[in-house]
Formats: sequence, structure tokens, C-alpha cells
Amino acid sequence: MNKQISILVSAVALLLLTAGCGKIVPVKISELYKNTHKYEDETVLVKGKVNKSISMFGLNGIILTDGTKELFVVGHELTPAPGEIITVRGELSVPLRLQDDALLVLRASPEEEKD
Repeated sequence: MNKQISILVSAVALLLLTAGCGKIVPVKISELYKNTHKYEDETVLVKGKVNKSISMFGLNGIILTDGTKELFVVGHELTPAPGEIITVRGELSVPLRLQDDALLVLRASPEEEKD
């Protein structure tokens, strides 16, 4: 009986420990540039300060920085003001590559978190 309880307790503990493994943690913008191949077309979470808001052709965008580099973030739902600290989830795309450099764009998901 003790062996069964111990196996049950171990199984529950393992489930609790692995429950948070699917959670996406914020990635530094410099890491996105450094390992673009790893993050391209993947959903990432980025936290940073809004440097500039841009709106044209019905599309809203921002320039986001986390102190390491800047990232262009686009999305119809984006409305933060410059200076705001936000966390954005989205899919990273690389529309332009020039030798060792690339233009990275994060296509924001509808949910946006303000900190």
C-alpha cells in the first residue's frame, strides 16, 4: 500500500512540475537577432519599452526596445504610447535578409499585456 501511495504522490508531483513547461517566457530582442533561425516563424514573448508608435495603411506598429536592440512590432490591436512598458506575444518573421543582418518583425497576437 505504501508503494502505491508513493507512486501516486510522485506522479502528482511530476504533473505539477511539468504543468508550467508549455509557458512562453520573454526573450531578449538581442537573442532574436543572434539566433534568428531558431525563432523565425515561432511564437515568442518580448517585453520592452515602446520607443515609437507608427500607424499607416490601417496597420498599427511600434518600435520596441528592451535595452539590447530594437524590434519592429506590427498588429491591428496595438495602441500603446511611447514610453509604455509592454509585453507582446507574436510570431517572428524575417521579411528581409542582407548578408549577416536581417530585418525582424514581430506580428503581434491580439492579446497585449501592459506592465
